[in-house]
Amino acid sequence: MEVCRLFHNYSEHKADLYESVVINVRVSMATVSFIGSLFVIILIWLFKKYKFFSQRLILYLSISAFLSSTAYILGRVDYDPNSESKLKFCKFQGFWLLYTDWTVLMCVVCITFNLLWNVFTFIGRTDKLSIEAAYLVVSFVVTLCISCIPFIKQSFGLAGAWCWIRSKNDDCSTFYFGNVLQFVVWYGPQYFFIALLFVMYIIVIFKIRQKIKSWQGTYDPAIEQEKMLLKREIRPLLWYPTIYFAVSLFPFINRIYYSLAVSPSLALYILHVLSSPLPGALTALAYSLDKDTLRRLNWASIKASLQYRSTDDVVSEYPIAVASYSGEETTDSEHEPLVTRYQSSSITGASVKKQS
Repeated sequence: MEVCRLFHNYSEHKADLYESVVINVRVSMATVSFIGSLFVIILIWLFKKYKFFSQRLILYLSISAFLSSTAYILGRVDYDPNSESKLKFCKFQGFWLLYTDWTVLMCVVCITFNLLWNVFTFIGRTDKLSIEAAYLVVSFVVTLCISCIPFIKQSFGLAGAWCWIRSKNDDCSTFYFGNVLQFVVWYGPQYFFIALLFVMYIIVIFKIRQKIKSWQGTYDPAIEQEKMLLKREIRPLLWYPTIYFAVSLFPFINRIYYSLAVSPSLALYILHVLSSPLPGALTALAYSLDKDTLRRLNWASIKASLQYRSTDDVVSEYPIAVASYSGEETTDSEHEPLVTRYQSSSITGASVKKQS
């Protein structure tokens, strides 16, 4: 069985060298994304942020990005077309890459749709469980069904420098069904959803600015509730659609160039593999820059959270001060029952939300 090289217009030595560079860059970026995704997952678990709906949406995206990074890292495994076991593993890699990329895309779509819902209603969702279940089905079950389609006609295999939906036959002639399938099950839907995300995101930004301008005059409890919703459920999610736009730009340009040019561009492929595995790393960066998260990234806060992992308390504030009981009651952003805030010297002045 002939090996179909990505950079087929170059000498065998140069083609192998260029492919090796592309794969190594891709795996390096995926490793950074792997660590970043795991970092966000641990923070959400540690500080019990999963108790809030908007944070669970970020958690699902981080899990998807974590799984996607494993698919990119697996691309480092050498492929031998004459080995049956490696051929099967290559098909699995192709399926896993398609599935995890789909889960990342649909998690971003769900986050953006949730933003759109919130800026139009500016009321907390009362149907969180049902809408969350719908988000999970769309992000992880529907995408699984779509990702199984290329098993028709054994369409998973070596696709250039890594395993995906193959575009070549065993003799390196064009596999036309694979080319059509690439567009039908990935590129076509991806470009459609990117355009949809862009439109929804522009509407979200416009509505937020419009709403902020209307928050004027005397004190109004309804306005205060809207401000809390903006702070807790809208603002933390705004970065994630932008991240997906950023990591999709160069793969999009490279795909257009590759479909029109006689030979692939090494520079565009480098930019492609520098950006496409990065959702997890950029998600971690955006999450770390959140003011609430930054405030908690210190040893006293981490120690307090670890101490309260076995309870239903949610450590929410970490001022280092003399221990005192404030007796203040408030509601959280998810419209849960009243919670009591108190400070305890046993956890180095950490403030805790006690679930009633």
